[in-house]
Amino acid sequence: MSRMGIEFEDEILELLLLNSLSGSSQIQSLMGSVLNEEKRRKAQGSLSWFEVLVTKNRGRS
Repeated sequence: MSRMGIEFEDEILELLLLNSLSGSSQIQSLMGSVLNEEKRRKAQGSLSWFEVLVTKNRGRS
C-alpha cells in the first residue's frame, strides 16, 4: 500500500492485524473498506479521528 502513496493510521493497521490473526475470510472486504475510507479522507482533506482528538485536547492540562 505504501507504494501506492497511501498511508494508514495506526488504528486502521491495528484492525487489519487483528482481523488477519483471527483467520477472517472477510479481510479483502475490510481492506476495500479501509482503502475507500482513506481515499475519501485524503480527497476531502478531512482530519482523522485521532487528529480530531489531539486537536480537541490540545492546550488542556
